[in-house]
This record gives sequence, C-alpha cells and structure tokens, in this order.
Amino acid sequence: MAAQYAVTHNVASIVSLSYGLCERLLGTAGNALMNGLWQQAAAQGMSVFVSSMDSGAAGCDEMNATKATGGLGVNGLGLHSLEHGCWRHANSTMSPIAARYWAASNDSVTKASALGYIPELAWNESIAGGDLLASGGGVSSLYAKPAWQFGLGVAADGKRDIPDLAFAAAVQDPYKLNVDKQVMGAGGTSAATPLFASIMGLVLQKIGQAQGLVNPVLYTLAYNQNYKGGAAVFHDVVER
Repeated sequence: MAAQYAVTHNVASIVSLSYGLCERLLGTAGNALMNGLWQQAAAQGMSVFVSSMDSGAAGCDEMNATKATGGLGVNGLGLHSLEHGCWRHANSTMSPIAARYWAASNDSVTKASALGYIPELAWNESIAGGDLLASGGGVSSLYAKPAWQFGLGVAADGKRDIPDLAFAAAVQDPYKLNVDKQVMGAGGTSAATPLFASIMGLVLQKIGQAQGLVNPVLYTLAYNQNYKGGAAVFHDVVER
C-alpha cells in the first residue's frame, strides 16, 4: 500500500492520509502492521497525519449507510500513539450572518478577509434514514492511552482517544483549489488533514529539520494554555 511504501522508502518528512478502515475490521494482523509502520515513521522523523473518518462514532459503517449497525468504532489507520488523528468541524456561521465574520474584500496588505475569530461547532449532518455524515472519533478497543495524551477534556478511560485536533472543513466556507485553471471548493476530512500537514510543512521550514511525532508538543501546548496561562494556540470546539 502507499503508506507502507512511503514509510519504507522514507519519501518525506510529512505524510497525510485521508483513508480509513475501522479498528475491528483491520483485525490483529492489520492493526499490528499499522502500529509497526507508524513506529518506523516516528523513528525516521516522519510526522504522520490521519483523518478520523466521516461516519461519526459509527466508524465501522459506511458514510452512505441509512443507519449505523456496526456499533461504535474508530479509524484503525489513525489511532496509534505514533501519529496524529485529525477530524473536521464546521464553522457555525451561515451566509445570512457571514458579514459578522467576513469582510466584503481581502485586506490589501495582509490579504485576510476574516474579521476575527469565527465561532465553531462539531460537524454533524447525519439525518434519519439518510447518510451518516459526522466527524469521526472515539475510544480505541486495543491501545492504551499514551502518556502524552492528557489535559482538559481528555477522558480518564485509559485508552487511546481520537481525534487529537480539528480543522474547518464545512462546504459553506470551502478551501479554494485551482484544478486545470478551474476554481473548485473542497471540504471534509480530506481537506482538514492535509491542511494540518501543510502547517507542519511551515514548521519544518522554520526549524530546518524533521519533527517526527509532534503529539507530545501539541498536548503540552494545550495543557499550558488551559492551566498555566500559556499562549492561546487552540480553541475548544464543543457540540452546541
């Protein structure tokens, strides 16, 4: 598979993965393979970012399922202690009130259009009898909670929990892509995960060397923000 090739050949310092397969369906051999793969990646200084899938807590069900039947499940490709799970959230702003948060044009100097912090909420568009469309995540049934996963909102369950962080991915304010000279909008997990990977690219450019597993640093930053008056680097996205 592509992930195995990327790690085995150490092709880059950052790997972004937007695929998913629930932990239970991976089986013993599959989980062992992924765990060993991400261990090798971390040892090589590779930072791996994996989406948490789009079926909400029903990670073993397909997104187009009309109802969840597989029980609770998480993405087996993105729950190991040696990579970074990413989910997606939706900005709560809708077009009628967009003017509260967005300027009519970009700033001539900074090129920014946001007027300030934009309120957020968890993404959940699942409907009865329709598709399962919600941010994935939950508790691993196999892996213990790593020592670095601590802080505000982290469950004291002794298990690896995902996701670790979230990025905007609502189609109401999509990322603009230029594909064959055509401007297209993109959203979803496959936008949120590579977005954070690209931010890590800026970190690597600044520091000048590969970083490998960055979760310990992320959780420490959050802990310092919440309990020690440290820099405000994260917003806590909650369901409302």
